[in-house]
Amino acid sequence: MLRKTKIICTIGPAVDTREKLMDLARSGMNVARLNFSHGDHENFQRVIKDLRSIEEELGEPIGILGDIQGPKIRVGTLKNKTLELREGASVWMTNEETTSDDNVITSTYKDLCKDVSVGQMVLLDDGLLRLKITEKSGGRLKATVVHGGTLLEHKGISVPEATFSVHSITEKDYADILFCVKSKIDFIALSFVRSAQEVRHVKQFVQSRETAIKIISKVEKREALECLEEIIDASDGILVARGDLAVEVGNPRVPVLQKKIVRRCNLKAKPVIIATQMLMSMVENPQPTRAEASDVANAILDGADAIMLSNETAVGRYPLEAVRMMNQLALEIEAEPRGQAILYNEWELNSDGQMAIALLQSAVRLASILHARAIVVMTRSGYSSQLISKCRAACRVISVTSNFETYRQLSMHWGVEAIL
Repeated sequence: MLRKTKIICTIGPAVDTREKLMDLARSGMNVARLNFSHGDHENFQRVIKDLRSIEEELGEPIGILGDIQGPKIRVGTLKNKTLELREGASVWMTNEETTSDDNVITSTYKDLCKDVSVGQMVLLDDGLLRLKITEKSGGRLKATVVHGGTLLEHKGISVPEATFSVHSITEKDYADILFCVKSKIDFIALSFVRSAQEVRHVKQFVQSRETAIKIISKVEKREALECLEEIIDASDGILVARGDLAVEVGNPRVPVLQKKIVRRCNLKAKPVIIATQMLMSMVENPQPTRAEASDVANAILDGADAIMLSNETAVGRYPLEAVRMMNQLALEIEAEPRGQAILYNEWELNSDGQMAIALLQSAVRLASILHARAIVVMTRSGYSSQLISKCRAACRVISVTSNFETYRQLSMHWGVEAIL
């Protein structure tokens, strides 16, 4: 049985050799994610070359997703590389990236002290460590440790109640996007998107260089939730980045938001990815927890097109086992009868899209009645395949294209098998 839900694997030190990449592909990887928050262009260039070679050898498309770092505010350099934060103790924060003081947290953001106010909570390392600002003095912030632990350099800093005046696309991001263009990467994921205008700007930047790279917006900021519909419309796809999203809105809201975002993407026929800590315990253990298995299953039941592994494959001890487990979980869920399909009058597409989806949805129903083994779609841009993917056909959907970019980009769409 062929799996329909697509699997995205983050490439890192645990799997960046050609042999390991081949093992990932054979274990079920459809898309390889390059995280530009880590790694360098030279290493990524080698990985891309290996992936293209593996793709040719296997005769199956492997999409490549470049995940741009974005304007994430991070801890700078600490005097002793780490800082032990004890609950109830006082600590200082500074705009500077380096310090010679033992009890000071540095920052990569020069306006941190200006934008953060007394009484606000500062979350470090995805919310594992928490501080409360008690004083602003001489360009520094004094804080009390609410939840302590060991702080490492370059960990993320988040202040959910503050509005930062940071640029949405940094100089590093532009350099990384240009690298993606030159390397003919298939997808670019934009981090910390706050508005549809940011997405349109990057699209124009990419399209002006005569490339059809698809732009995926990561929903992880409170501001993005306020203009979610516009961001979905402007994007080629959405990635639900549950880690930073949870820091922004709190863990209890994330499951509800996940279902809402997936539903909105499906009604607009945009691919949607669920990411972060899906099989996190497999970084250290060969088997996931029961809760993690249910999390993967529920993401598929919600209607996700793709599910993503991060640390599990990038730095984990059991990367291949994680991919195989995700593959097995997806196959089990897909073997069960699906719930209610999207009704014709529920789709939110333009007039051409509405007409196309009517024909494709009819084809899917007819295939079901006739017990057809497959539906064959001829496509140049991939749009017809994108639409029929959302109809969730029970049989195989074989998409035939003469376009190499489309061939690889169909690796993101649920249930679509691309043939060149």
